[in-house]
Amino acid sequence: LEVVAPHAGTVVECGAGFATCRMGVRRNVRLEKVERGLRSDHPDLVPPDVPYVVLVTGEVAAGDVPGEDLEPFPARHVDDPGIDVVYNSLPNSMHAEWTVKALQAGKHVLCEKPLATSLEDVDTMIKAAEESGCYLTEAFMYRHHPQTIRVKQLVEDGVVGKVRLIKGEFTFNIQSEENVRLFPELGGGSIWDVGCYPISYTRYIIGDEAEEVFGWQVKGSQGVDEVFCGQMRFPGGQLAQFDSGFRSPYRSRMEIVGNKGVLLVPHPFNPGMDEEVHLWDGKDWEVMEMPDQELYIGEVEDLADAILLGKKPSISLIDSRNNAETILGLLRSAESGKPEMLV
Repeated sequence: LEVVAPHAGTVVECGAGFATCRMGVRRNVRLEKVERGLRSDHPDLVPPDVPYVVLVTGEVAAGDVPGEDLEPFPARHVDDPGIDVVYNSLPNSMHAEWTVKALQAGKHVLCEKPLATSLEDVDTMIKAAEESGCYLTEAFMYRHHPQTIRVKQLVEDGVVGKVRLIKGEFTFNIQSEENVRLFPELGGGSIWDVGCYPISYTRYIIGDEAEEVFGWQVKGSQGVDEVFCGQMRFPGGQLAQFDSGFRSPYRSRMEIVGNKGVLLVPHPFNPGMDEEVHLWDGKDWEVMEMPDQELYIGEVEDLADAILLGKKPSISLIDSRNNAETILGLLRSAESGKPEMLV
C-alpha cells in the first residue's frame, strides 16, 4: 500500500494492498509510521506486487489560519490514475466538493464525519457515488469497533430490559482560537465535531430515527455552537439526551437506561485495548470486559471489503444522511427555541 499524504500527520499501518491495511487518523498529528503486516482473515487477497494507493487529503491543524490555500494538494492528486482510494479529512465545508471530485475521478472515498453539513450536499455526494459506481462511506470509526457491536448485542439480548433513556456526552477544551472547528465558514461547531457521536450512537442502539428533537446552544464569538445540549424522542417511546462542547474538560460516555438495568460505557467513541462496560441491576454493579481492537482498523477494512469483496459497507449512506438530518433539526430547534419534528 502506498500512502500519498500532504504532510506527516496520519497514522497509517498497512500491509500488501488496501485490503490488508490498517489506517488510523489522529487529528492535528502528522504522518508518523507505516507498518507492514497481512490481514489474518484474507492474507492472500491482494498480492504484494499489486498495491492499492490511498490519497490522504489531510486536515488543517489547530493553529492553521482559515483562508490559507488548502486546494493544491488534493487538486494535484485527485485525478491521478495511480490513486485508488481517497481518505477525505479536510474541514467539514470541503467534504462535499472534494468527495464528489474524487468519485467523479473514479476513486472510492472514506470521508470523515460528517459527510456534509447540509442535506443538499449529502444528496449530491450520494448521487455522485451512485453514478460513479465507486464506494463512499462515512468514517465513524467507533461504529466498527467490537466494543460497540458488543454493546448493541447486549442491549438486544435484554440486559437492561426495555430501553427507556439514552444519555451521552462528548466534550473537550479546545486549545487554539484559530482551530478550524470554531469557524462557521469551515463547517465548525461542537455538534458537528463531537455531538455527532452520541447522536449516531443513540440512533444505532435504538435502531430507529428520532421523530422530534429539541436543542440549546451557547455560541462563541465566531458564531458556532461551543456548547450544545440536545434531546431526542423516538417512535418507540425512548428518549435521549446528549451534550457536546469545546469549553469543558474531556468527557466521553454513554449511558443506556432500561426498565431492568443500566449499561454504562466509559469510552464509547475512542475505546482502547482494555475496555470495560458496567451493568447496574439496581443493587449491584457487574463489570464486563469488552473485546479489543485497534480503533481505526475497522472502518478501513470495512471499505476494503466493499471494494474487493463486494460487501455492503456497515454504515449506509442513508444512515449518514439521517444523522446529518438529525443534527440539522437540532440546530434549527436551537435557533428557534422550539421543538423540531423530523417525521
